[in-house]
Amino acid sequence: MPLSFFVSQCIKKGYYPVILADYIEFPDVEMMNNTEKPVFVVDHLYYKEEKYNAAKRAFMLDLIGKKPKNNKDTLSWFRYYLFEGDQFKKVVRDIQTL
Repeated sequence: MPLSFFVSQCIKKGYYPVILADYIEFPDVEMMNNTEKPVFVVDHLYYKEEKYNAAKRAFMLDLIGKKPKNNKDTLSWFRYYLFEGDQFKKVVRDIQTL
C-alpha cells in the first residue's frame, strides 16, 4: 500500500498518522515516501540488539507500555496502533476499520 493512501485514510478519519517502517533501511524509506509526513525506523543500536526482531519487540514495549498477554494477543501481526494523546488504546489489522 502506498504511504500516501495510509496518510489520506488517517487524515480523512481524523487521525494524525505516524509512519514507522519495519524491515527496510532508512535510505530506501526516504525514497519511497510520497507524503510530507516523516518516516521513523527502529534503531537497533539504541536497543543494543543485532537482530531486528529483538529490537522491534523492545521498541514496541517502549511504545505501548505493556506486554502482550499471550500468543493470541500478540501485537506483531497488526499494522495500525491507535493512541489518544500518549496513551495506547488498541491495535487494528485492517485500515478500513480505523
